[in-house]
Amino acid sequence: MFVPEGLRKIASMLNAPLYIVGGFVRNQLLWDNCLKTDIDICSSLTPQEVEERLDRRIKIVPVNPRIGTLKFIIGEEEYEYTCFRRDSYPTNGKHTPNEVIFVTDICEDALRRDFTVNALYCEVSKGEVIDPTGNGLADLKNRLIRTTTTPNKVFGEDGLRLLRLARFAAELGFEIEPDTFEAAQKCADRLADIAPERKSAELDKILYADKKYDISNAHYKGLVTIGKLGLWKYLIPEMEDCIGLSQREDYHKYDVYNHILESVRVSPPGIRLTMLLHDIGKPSAITADGNMHRHATIGADMANRILNSTLRYPKAVTARTERLIRNHMYDIDGLTGIGKLRVFIQKNYDIIEDLLEVREADGRATGNNYDDKIVNRMRTCFLEMKRKNIPLTVRDLDINGIDILELGAINIELADLLKGVLTQCAKEGRRMTKEEQLDWALRLLNEK
Repeated sequence: MFVPEGLRKIASMLNAPLYIVGGFVRNQLLWDNCLKTDIDICSSLTPQEVEERLDRRIKIVPVNPRIGTLKFIIGEEEYEYTCFRRDSYPTNGKHTPNEVIFVTDICEDALRRDFTVNALYCEVSKGEVIDPTGNGLADLKNRLIRTTTTPNKVFGEDGLRLLRLARFAAELGFEIEPDTFEAAQKCADRLADIAPERKSAELDKILYADKKYDISNAHYKGLVTIGKLGLWKYLIPEMEDCIGLSQREDYHKYDVYNHILESVRVSPPGIRLTMLLHDIGKPSAITADGNMHRHATIGADMANRILNSTLRYPKAVTARTERLIRNHMYDIDGLTGIGKLRVFIQKNYDIIEDLLEVREADGRATGNNYDDKIVNRMRTCFLEMKRKNIPLTVRDLDINGIDILELGAINIELADLLKGVLTQCAKEGRRMTKEEQLDWALRLLNEK
């Protein structure tokens, strides 16, 4: 196996066997390509012993002393080091071990890991591959995900491994070994104890799974697996209400749940979180109104709550996703007046390109013949506004707050007056001259 030269230097200093472990080994054996993979290394040496043996050419950065993790930096190369260890977890399936014991046995270290294909080691000096579980190489050949020890123990120790199971199967294009799959279903409630931020991080990786190793539709497979394992209840509980909820057959081939998954499948990565939640409000809309007409508004509020509280996404991600969902049904029939459509585009200029992609993915995921005429109407309008240099924000205007003050306005009126001028440019479908902008601002001021 290929071993970076920097690691060989580190191994020679340690005077003890040093191993690469995990994804780097797995991917090199699988595809003879490990360029996209971080390098994790390990040995029987404690962090203190490592620091005593490495010379100053190696920069050592403590990462997590409790579990024996260091970062090595040698030139342009970086490696994360962990001492062989045995972990003890609380019984509630939380992600963090409550006891860590450093050991010298590579087999003990392998059995604390999640899946056999992630527990393959390469001895740095010889380039020799070691399979302590006895199943890793065979599972790699057969493209199977299997736990390193009994599935109940692996998932019982760390509920986050349930999402990792779905992710690795998706990213690698592997199947899940039947006993592992069945045990994961039975342990689904272990995911409830995992911190929201950890769950959202794994969800993001699943939504981008096809980009990790260029496996077609991997992101879709990951979401399907989440459903089959019964994990939505502990990830996005509202998703369960979408399963089996039928829709008008003249509009949709799929039920709400499968439409959602299909919309994620056909969408680019940047809007997949939005697509996952874009119709989450349909069940609640039916309960409230007996129809789905308000699902975008209801769904936007639900998405805000899910992303803020259930999964704790960054506020900027939450706000953008909420806006996209709230507006994804705008001009759905293509009958909005062109002036009004330009004002809408102007107000949403910062998300309009994403919104167009959302509308396209939504339409393509109906399963029926998709007509892009209405979406292209909005796209054409947007491009025409850019071509005509119609201002999209107040910063694009030829006048500013100082000009407005000179008209006799007071500070509190500045923003409203500038927005009024901006809106008028959109309504007229042209960029007014500076004089016209000032005249319109004066007119608005006199109307106050």
